[in-house]
Parts: sequence; C-alpha cells; structure tokens
Amino acid sequence: MRGQPWLPEPPMQALPVVAINGWGMPAELFAPCLTALDAPLILIDLDDSWIQPGMTAAEAVERLLTWLPDKALLVGWSLGGQLAMALAARAPQQVQGVVTLASTPCFIARPDWPSGMAAPQFAVFRQGMLNEPLRQWRDFLRLQVHGDEYQREALRMLRTYLCHGPKASGHALMASLDWLGTLDLRLLWPRPPVPVIHVQGAHDPLLSAALTDWLGAQSAALTVVPGMAHLPWGAHASSCRQIIQQALTHFQQGTYHAHY
Repeated sequence: MRGQPWLPEPPMQALPVVAINGWGMPAELFAPCLTALDAPLILIDLDDSWIQPGMTAAEAVERLLTWLPDKALLVGWSLGGQLAMALAARAPQQVQGVVTLASTPCFIARPDWPSGMAAPQFAVFRQGMLNEPLRQWRDFLRLQVHGDEYQREALRMLRTYLCHGPKASGHALMASLDWLGTLDLRLLWPRPPVPVIHVQGAHDPLLSAALTDWLGAQSAALTVVPGMAHLPWGAHASSCRQIIQQALTHFQQGTYHAHY
C-alpha cells in the first residue's frame, strides 16, 4: 500500500481519496489519473503487502476497511472499481462517493449476463497464469492498451514494465484473479448506497458495448472517454483526472447526488 499524498499538499479539511489499483498492474500506471488532486491520497496496490494466499474478495473488503478514513472518495480502476463498490456497500457511512474507471459489476459472462468474459476463456487465462505466469501477464498488460487511439505510443511506454514483470507474487496474483472470477455486484450497481460515477473507455477491449448499454439502462452516471482502451493513459489519464477532481469537489460540497 502506498499512503503518501501527492504534492501540493491540500488543506487538512480536504476529502481524502482512497484509490484501489487494478489486477496485476503497476501502481505507476494508475498514478497519472490521481496526480495533483486537491486531496490527500492513499493508493492501494493489490500486492503482497496485504493479500494472503487464498484470500477471498469478502476478506479483501474487510482488510480494505481497516484503511478507510472516516470519510473518503473511493476511486477504483478495473478490479479496483469492483472492490471500491463493495467497500461502499460495506461501509456507506464512511464513503462520500465512488468513481470507477474501466470497471464492471461482473467480469465473467453468465446465462443472464452476456457482458463479461466467457467462463472457458477465463479458465484458460487462469491456467496460463499457473503454467506461464510471466508470458500470460505480459499479454494481459499489452491488452490494456489494445485499440487505444495512442496504442503505439502506449506500447512503447509499457516496455519497461514488460521487461520487469509484475510486482506482486504468484499467490497475490492468483488470489486477486479469483476475485475477478467470483465477484458479482449486479444488484449493487443499479442501487448503490452512495453517489457513483462510472468512467468507461470507448475502445476498451475488456468491457463490451453491452455493458455501456446496461449502465445507461440503469440511469447510471456514466462518462465514456473517446479513444480510450482499458488503461487510462496519456491524454485519457488527464481526462479521468479531471472527472475525479470534479467529483471530489462536488462530493465534498454535497452538490452531487447521482447515482442513488
């Protein structure tokens, strides 16, 4: 977990931001969405500093609860968005609002949910993480920017991370990967206990257009960033940061009420 606020240091009365990273991703890739916010920042990595072998998603939420201030804005990218929503449901009195980035209530497709990854495809990916974890992780990292309008530049940016590999150990990666495979928050997302803003990339290779339609049908507060894939990178990170800053201002002032 990284708990050092980014400069400039805001006034003490500012609403803290608790940001939860995505699966297997270096925190440095998420950080550009969070720099220079007018708030203290706690950035939580899904890594070995707190994830135990076999830890369930419910246990993860309980652990995250121990780091939650009395009041905070939660920001979650991908799996981090699912955890942020679950945390808001667990302790709504401590959450002023939630912003999800490239997240979904249910990552795996089900008979009544065609918006997720096919279960057999996920099973192949999971087995690949057991058999050839570095190769599988590298493929997944490249997929983050597939289809992005700045894909070529983004792939060049990712070279350093591709060379070094994931920071989390195998047990932390597998435990958190299983959270993706089991979390189903479809009943929570249409009726969250706190205000929520969802941000999606128009070119996200991991989230289907059907998810965007579903969110629209739920009258959710939704912003679709043109040209963005799964990773908010470059100009897209700046767009997401502006959305987060606006949400922070409105949530702190109590002037934003969508979506209940």
